[in-house]
Amino acid sequence: MKNTWVIKFGLFNISLVGSLIVLELGMRLLGWQMLSSREAGFLQEKLKYEREEYLIEKEPDFQYRVVTLGDSSTNGGNVHLRDTYPFQLFNIQQKSPLKNKFNILNFGICEYNSYRTLNQIIDNFDTYNPDVVILLSGEADRFNPIGLDKEVDSNKKIKLWSLISHFRVFKMARGIWLNWKFKKESDRPFYPNYSGGKSDIPLLMQNYDQVKRIANLFKNGWYKQAREVIATLDEDFAKSVNFDYQGDDPLRYFYILLEDSELIGAVYTNYLHQGQNREAIQFLLKVLKDFPVAFSYEESSIFYDMSVSFDFQSQVKASEIIKVFDDAVLHDPNIKNSLNFKRYFPLFKNKDQFRKQVNKNRKKNLQKIIDFLLEKNIPIIVQNYPGNWMEANSDLELLAKKNKLPFVDNHKKFQLLMDEKNRKKYLEDDEHPTPLGYKIMAQNVWQELKKLKTSK
Repeated sequence: MKNTWVIKFGLFNISLVGSLIVLELGMRLLGWQMLSSREAGFLQEKLKYEREEYLIEKEPDFQYRVVTLGDSSTNGGNVHLRDTYPFQLFNIQQKSPLKNKFNILNFGICEYNSYRTLNQIIDNFDTYNPDVVILLSGEADRFNPIGLDKEVDSNKKIKLWSLISHFRVFKMARGIWLNWKFKKESDRPFYPNYSGGKSDIPLLMQNYDQVKRIANLFKNGWYKQAREVIATLDEDFAKSVNFDYQGDDPLRYFYILLEDSELIGAVYTNYLHQGQNREAIQFLLKVLKDFPVAFSYEESSIFYDMSVSFDFQSQVKASEIIKVFDDAVLHDPNIKNSLNFKRYFPLFKNKDQFRKQVNKNRKKNLQKIIDFLLEKNIPIIVQNYPGNWMEANSDLELLAKKNKLPFVDNHKKFQLLMDEKNRKKYLEDDEHPTPLGYKIMAQNVWQELKKLKTSK
């Protein structure tokens, strides 16, 4: 009987592994076919569009092949092909006196870091056959550790992650999980009776501070004073929350009240929608200082939200977050045993060192890309990201100046266009532009491309 179960278990595992291998091979074959047809499809789509507008009767003969390299900001996977910046760059050209001079080819691949982009251009140089390269790479390095050097302490884990990240099955599973996770986060309702604009934050923070004050009054046994403060609360807020406290742990009670009422989520989301990730993290740290009990509340979204926002900014250091964790443990040693502490303390513990190594590698990889192309006498245009990727943007600008290359400062131009009210007009999130945002990127790049002197 025992042997039968062992055999069944073994056959199940063999079948599972076999199925995954077949799925992996199938996805790789499909991916190869899609990548092989991308240039042709891109050209056909452009020609179709141009025929609609200009009634072109035959395919034009382009003088130069312009290869655009990068990650999702180049690929434009969040929009239709026609709305990507390389496509819109092509259309700007077609409406100019330089019509048909450049064939703009989009070889951006989502989530490619600088190391993978380096290998991409080296491995595919003869196939791409570029006359000009437009480079936008480095932002994905922060979450894609493939190619990271051995200097990082958790090297074995990173190597394992790098190996796993290569599998298409893993990428598919990760995409499904992220879609579910972010859908769950996006489905979280706004705080009742507030629109979600920047003007809400002062009132939301006023209500938060009042709840904190009420919790501390109950904690110290000053029940009369606490109920007097409750009576002064904003009417809409007071109606939506049950302040009828009875118990022996007021900090936990009122923290859960803040979570359930979505007040914490509303403040965080308001900051997020303004692109203020630093302020969002600082607010969440304030909550942890005010209510250390959050560590033991497994349903808390604070820690996940903080980990997401951390990667979208560079001002708040991981050491600042770790200090708040350490202070919480001093306040209550049992916090160290909480699930949230065990899960997120190690995540932030090595973040600063990890980030330093990421920045070092990014510079090295980008310089190798530039050296490789310059050795082959290929003109390069370097651009930075519209979003607040300060480290990647800084590296791209410094390397452009160091190598005396044309540089497109998308970040500066977008900052001049955007404010807290119209940010969503240009950026879907901190990472991906809208169709209008991609159009502005294309206009910015065109100013340099049209001036470029080529060898042909």
